[in-house]
Amino acid sequence: MRKKILISLFVVFIGFILFDSLYNPASTYSSGPPAGFCGSPDDGYQTCVYCHQGPVPTALPDLITSNIPTSGYIPGDTFSITATIRKPGHTRFGFELSPTDQTGSIHGTLVDTSLRTKLTPGGRYIEHTDSNSTMSADSNSWSFLWVAPASGSGVMSFYGAFNVTNNSGTFSGDTIYTSSLDVQENLTLIDDNLPSTKEIFTYPNPAADHIYLRTEVSIPGKTDIRLFDCAGNNIQINYSENIEKSFSLFSINLPQQIVSGIYYMRINNCGVTKTKKIVVVN
Repeated sequence: MRKKILISLFVVFIGFILFDSLYNPASTYSSGPPAGFCGSPDDGYQTCVYCHQGPVPTALPDLITSNIPTSGYIPGDTFSITATIRKPGHTRFGFELSPTDQTGSIHGTLVDTSLRTKLTPGGRYIEHTDSNSTMSADSNSWSFLWVAPASGSGVMSFYGAFNVTNNSGTFSGDTIYTSSLDVQENLTLIDDNLPSTKEIFTYPNPAADHIYLRTEVSIPGKTDIRLFDCAGNNIQINYSENIEKSFSLFSINLPQQIVSGIYYMRINNCGVTKTKKIVVVN
């Protein structure tokens, strides 16, 4: 009889542990949330509110900051990223963050640099750890590194979801915030010897209202042409054609409102990119 009682108590104890791990966020997510809830397009814009019951998530600016210069990230270089959340009267916070491009695809490499953060399997997300979800009254902050992707990746966005908990040990009453940081690629430092095309000739250069581009592509097929200014803004030129021949000539009209200056024409041939600097004089 005593043995049966001990077994019954053990079963009840295990059941309690399982129940607590499933329904108590203090034990489930204090060591880091499940992957895929940082509010990015790749996540379907899902956030912590998927589990934590509370107000509708609030978008706030500047929760994600970096040392990436205003001129843009340099492909292959390493930069520091910081995620910070503040709310008076609270002491327990959490976050999850992921870098994506404009299509929602993960780009670049997240680097975990301390015990205060951890990477999810595959390195797609970085998030808080248990011992450091509580830091100090009113705020918490996490820093890590990001290795910028290869040239031609374009504008990148860091998406983050932040949980400000009421530390009640339940899913209710927590407040979720979202934030994003957009960073552009530094086009002024692009190597003009990338192997996407064998040769690119532009004329006239300087140009005024139009420009001819003659290129010998490496692989006949889908070719896209875009024009960017030095700040990385895409000028209203989007030329796309399926090239059948190795040598092709394009005539591209420049926008009437384009101002004089230095621009970069990017030619993407079958997924490989080459950039040509052009000068516009009006």
